[in-house]
Amino acid sequence: MDTVPARAVIPSPTVVIDGQAQPRPAPGDAIVAAALVHPDIAEALRILGRRPLDWVELYKLIEIIKKNIEPIELHKTGWVISPQLNRFTENANRQELVGPTARHARLKGSKGSLPLPLGEAQELIRGIVADWINSLS
Repeated sequence: MDTVPARAVIPSPTVVIDGQAQPRPAPGDAIVAAALVHPDIAEALRILGRRPLDWVELYKLIEIIKKNIEPIELHKTGWVISPQLNRFTENANRQELVGPTARHARLKGSKGSLPLPLGEAQELIRGIVADWINSLS
């Protein structure tokens, strides 16, 4: 049996109070509100706004999230699976995988992961940050 992927677009509802349609919040309003309440979100957004967003900055984002969600382990949230997180961590740490922008100059042991392009790492971490912010707001 063949399947055909389908996608439905459902417009967001209009909130009506006392017969008056209420303005829809701007997409970033919830994130700004969350940053005002959660200092960790504010710090993560500051890091995301920096350029370049290198391995050190990406790893800081993971550290912020891990500390924020303790005692839950990051890979148990559903935002990232262990192999992805392990590959990211090894790449962020190992100079022989990512060059001089790695977090460490020398590490014991041999590399076990395949190189992870910085752009893919940025996409992965941005997705984790977005899921984390959504969980708090």
